[in-house]
Amino acid sequence: MQFTKDMNHHYRHTPVALLLGIFLICFCGMFLSACRQSGAGESEPESGAVSSSDEVESTLKFNKENPVVFLDAGHGGTEAGAHSGDTYEKDINLQIVQKVKAILEKDGCQVFLTRDSDTSVTPEDRVTTAEKCGADVFVSVHQNSLDGDSSPHGVKTHCSSEAHEKSSDLASMVQNAVIKTTEAKDRGVEDSSAQYVLQSKQFPSCLIETGFLTSDTEGPLLQDSDYQDKIALGIANGIEQFLGADISSRKEGTAGDGKSSSAESSSAGESSSPEESSKPEESSDPEASSTPAESSDESSSSGAKTTSGEPSPDEKVVYITIDDGPTTGTPKLLDILDEYDAKATWFVTGQYMEGSALKDMLKQIHDRGNTIGVHTFSHQYKNIYSSPDAYMDDYNKMNSIIVSATGESSNIFRFPGGSNAGYNKNIRRELLDRVKSEGLVYYDWNAFTGDTEGMSRSEMVAKAVKECGYNNKAILLMHDVPGRDAVVEALPDILKQLKDQGYEFRALDKNVVPIQFEK
Repeated sequence: MQFTKDMNHHYRHTPVALLLGIFLICFCGMFLSACRQSGAGESEPESGAVSSSDEVESTLKFNKENPVVFLDAGHGGTEAGAHSGDTYEKDINLQIVQKVKAILEKDGCQVFLTRDSDTSVTPEDRVTTAEKCGADVFVSVHQNSLDGDSSPHGVKTHCSSEAHEKSSDLASMVQNAVIKTTEAKDRGVEDSSAQYVLQSKQFPSCLIETGFLTSDTEGPLLQDSDYQDKIALGIANGIEQFLGADISSRKEGTAGDGKSSSAESSSAGESSSPEESSKPEESSDPEASSTPAESSDESSSSGAKTTSGEPSPDEKVVYITIDDGPTTGTPKLLDILDEYDAKATWFVTGQYMEGSALKDMLKQIHDRGNTIGVHTFSHQYKNIYSSPDAYMDDYNKMNSIIVSATGESSNIFRFPGGSNAGYNKNIRRELLDRVKSEGLVYYDWNAFTGDTEGMSRSEMVAKAVKECGYNNKAILLMHDVPGRDAVVEALPDILKQLKDQGYEFRALDKNVVPIQFEK
């Protein structure tokens, strides 16, 4: 109380000018302190992005500006997400996101996390924060699960092109890059997501499920730091590829730098990364003279257009694959392909033709610039999948006919029903090891016409165009079967619409990195 009385006494006898002076000094001190804090925040942002112009020039690999990337570690706090035993999705999501952040920041991105600890964040807050900070891209990381079944596995990416037109491009690039670094099963891109975090119209976004925690094989991998590194590298590569293409296309005066440097950045990351072991020639075709990754990197860094092997990231290619033929209707398909300057790959059988007629048709397919792969001779699931030996006997029977007709042995093939067909479940692991040891490369698909599902011509066209549009590199499945006139009727519209979207149509060769449901 004496202190207060003394202070009051002091203020009553202090000149007004002196009091004003003291007030101004205090105010200026507070103002300068706030400025210093603001300046510190600007020069050293939370994302860790570089600040000086010299650092920008030396650090950024694919753009002259600092793109803003928002990474969302799904769930958190009381929302644990999927789990397997004592392992929770929320923890793995955060571990992967932090690894992606480190890679992107090294390449000059400004990276922000919706959470950097085990805290709860609402979907609304995740999106609102990204919008306020002017995000260029938003990527949410999650894991998948399926109670009661430990067999499902693989990577899938969700997006909503209805919310933002470039979200499907981002999703495809991230999905493809992660498949490349991890060799995981490719479950494709789904462009219809209603999830809240994908609904912003201010930036492209995607949500990647990097695997199944409940999988006997994939669950342990998702907890492994080295495997997480592969996932993180893939996500970062996909984001950088997208930013390079997207920003270079809309930033005047930086298109050349943005595009070429993006590819260089992606190639540089891949050349020293763990995915080196994923090259098909190392695992399934040791005699190949060059690897798909090498072909892709060379074309990407030079800006050259590829005509065989793995296409560069900027190219839009559809590989039309035609199963089950040939038939007497095959020449109609060949004529349509020629009209649109398109090539395709026939995975052939001996179901519908035989003898010299079969050989003549195979020769015609080959001589008109298309690729021929084996789809087995009989196509009888029960017989071919009774044992690996039975499968190889049937395979070799068809391949010998191809050699007789064309003078060339086929070294690519497609499993009837796909590599994950339920029919081969009992021998699958042994069979996959066997075909790899034989130096053979098998191809599944990531787009389908729906021609075996009773669809009309217009329905097949819409389905094929939509599913191919999810990826710059699409492997489209269709069939060459007697009586399927709707397929022949649909093909011209499919080719025209995809060509209008900038796609080319090429035949597969063994240096094209395969899409494989099972590995």
